Amino acid sequence: MGKRQYSDREKASALAALDANGGNVNQTARQLAIPRKTLALWASSRHLSADVADIRHEKRKELGERLEDLAHTLVDLLPDKLPSASVRDLAGALIVAVDKMQLLKGAPTAISKDVSNVTNEDRANRILELVKPGKAA
Repeated sequence: MGKRQYSDREKASALAALDANGGNVNQTARQLAIPRKTLALWASSRHLSADVADIRHEKRKELGERLEDLAHTLVDLLPDKLPSASVRDLAGALIVAVDKMQLLKGAPTAISKDVSNVTNEDRANRILELVKPGKAA
């Protein structure tokens, strides 16, 4: 069987997923069923056409928007799911969606100041603020 050929769109999508995974080549390769070495070559900008960078930017934006939509959906589902679902599971899904959305937007994903005096209500309000349409961190 010959070598698998990937289109520029497939390469750009894979690189956008790599961005969403914080550059973790192993994780992204497993998720997408792409050989790790192939993805690593693309990440180092080898074997890429000039169009891939533009398509990658477009794919990052699309993926970020989809993750933002997912975050909004999760926020909307939380009140109805609280009786039957684990709050930990729902919160975890929301955290992952927001984190990846922030990565794709180039926004901070870590807390850079002491927030130990912030109440849970303040934290919840901040999360809701982050996932509102048109809002950025």
